[in-house]
Amino acid sequence: MLHKFAQPPTYLGSATTLDLVTEGGRRYVDMAGELKEVGFMLLLPFIALAVVFVFVLLLLWFFLRCSRY
Repeated sequence: MLHKFAQPPTYLGSATTLDLVTEGGRRYVDMAGELKEVGFMLLLPFIALAVVFVFVLLLLWFFLRCSRY
């Protein structure tokens, strides 16, 4: 397992230019007729945006609740 994650990920291009395939809940990219699994990196911008959104909502809730007292 350490050997797999010891190498940095290979940049294949943007998600709009890749030929993505979903099989069994996993994402693959079609490269010269061979399916290669693409990892978690495609989802990171969306996850980061969701975390920031929840954080801002919690801050708003906290400040609105504290301003009543």
